[in-house]
Amino acid sequence: MKKLKILIALMIVMTGNTIYANSCAQTENIVLIHGIASDKGTFGHMKSALEADFEGCAKVHEFEYATGDDKKTIFDFSDSLDQFITSLSIKREDKISFIMHSQGGLVGLAYLRKIQDRPLFKQLRSFITLGTPFHGALIAKVGRDALFLGGKIKESKISPFGKKELEGMTYGSATLRVLKESLFLLKKLNTLAIGGFTRFKRGISESDLVVPIYSANPNNIYVAPNGSEINENDIPFISLNAQHIRALGKGISYIEKSCRDSLRRCKNPVAQAIAKKLVGIDAREENIDIEEKSFRVNLYIKSANRPYVMAKKSSDTKKIKSSSLFNLTKKVYKNLYSKTIYGKTSKGSTEIKVVIKNLKGKHKELTVPVQSGKTSYVDVNLDS
Repeated sequence: MKKLKILIALMIVMTGNTIYANSCAQTENIVLIHGIASDKGTFGHMKSALEADFEGCAKVHEFEYATGDDKKTIFDFSDSLDQFITSLSIKREDKISFIMHSQGGLVGLAYLRKIQDRPLFKQLRSFITLGTPFHGALIAKVGRDALFLGGKIKESKISPFGKKELEGMTYGSATLRVLKESLFLLKKLNTLAIGGFTRFKRGISESDLVVPIYSANPNNIYVAPNGSEINENDIPFISLNAQHIRALGKGISYIEKSCRDSLRRCKNPVAQAIAKKLVGIDAREENIDIEEKSFRVNLYIKSANRPYVMAKKSSDTKKIKSSSLFNLTKKVYKNLYSKTIYGKTSKGSTEIKVVIKNLKGKHKELTVPVQSGKTSYVDVNLDS
């Protein structure tokens, strides 16, 4: 009898992994997507930590794409992601989750847009973004202007960033305008967006040193051409003390070697938030409140010829800054122009006055709602 007990114990130890695997109702396929000019190394030891936490019930896939190719767009990368996921041969009963850094979140959003009507969409579970510039980033414009002479040259041999990648992430781009229309899809998933801020001895920067909080937060205010307003607040968002990449400090996507055995037990607050969200626990309690003051307005103007924009600050607005000299707008495509305005407010919510004119004498004056920590989108038809 004693020998039989020992034999049974040995069988359980030897086949333990198989027994657990068979007990998994479904496999969680977790896809890691890096940002611009990066690779899977941006996540550090996240892959091993996730696999340890799910104890055989998850497969972690590292998706890499042709970042740096001057001809490739975010939508091209989402096509590659589609092909990658198809190649995984995921079973119908299994689930798919995404953890994405920076531009990776835009690639993921473009993928959602692409497959929203497919049966596969119902297999998606979690969508977690880390420092994703949903509404743009100033550094993208700086990079394009410096490395591609303001977009005048098609290719750069010295740039680690692709030209169209940078253009897609500039404030007021056609890419961001299209993707903004797909943000509602995030409400259908177990979504968490994480933005970073930076502490200094003399205060706090409302950004992870690359992407500001108002851009990492997918929630936004939308003003339609008829003047109706929608203030979006339904997508879970938290801000944590983290920097965009490890070289700048506490990398928002980087999991240290000491955490490779478990995200749940890791002291890294970003790791804690990810671990909770993946199993359906509300991670918003991890949020660190800071006194946000900054906001941004992205204007998209339909006009027969190039309009110019003047913004007027109110008594509640500390600062207003235009995206270009002489109040000029940027041409997005035929008869559509964009303008981005940055500001700071002493109140959480307020309004600014915006005057839009073109050379044909068309004129509109708008009252635009703004909120600290958020981006406002305004669609204007100057020809109507």
